[in-house]
Amino acid sequence: TLEKDYGFQVDLYQLEENKIIPDSSDYENIVIGSCIFHGKWGKSAEEFLRNDFTNKNVAVFVCAGFAGEEKLHNQAHRVFLEEVLEKYPQVKPVSMKAFGGRVPRAKIPHIWYMQTTKKMPSFGYDTRNMEKVREWAHELGNLFRKT
Repeated sequence: TLEKDYGFQVDLYQLEENKIIPDSSDYENIVIGSCIFHGKWGKSAEEFLRNDFTNKNVAVFVCAGFAGEEKLHNQAHRVFLEEVLEKYPQVKPVSMKAFGGRVPRAKIPHIWYMQTTKKMPSFGYDTRNMEKVREWAHELGNLFRKT
């Protein structure tokens, strides 16, 4: 959406897979995201938050299973975004979002599966809402365009 609808050049980095921390000085607009696994940000993604983002438009998001649950969304936002970013005062996001997530059944710990999720469909646990992701991408496109 940011590339197609707003004309921004978009570079994607899979920080957890590649273990390469990109040089943020090359960018004006930066979107940082992490999945939440066992209640924590990915190590490389959180490490990236240590960068100097002076004069950058930074947006931050997380994907966490219970962030997609209406009753738990605000708590997920507070715990996984607000509290984490308190440790990195140089990160001043123009926008933050907590989205639902997906846990494939194969990644669910056996004991948890046996106790609580035995009757789940084969895909496991999925609280994603791609429409909310697209809406946020448009919000970011408009925010980034203004600067």
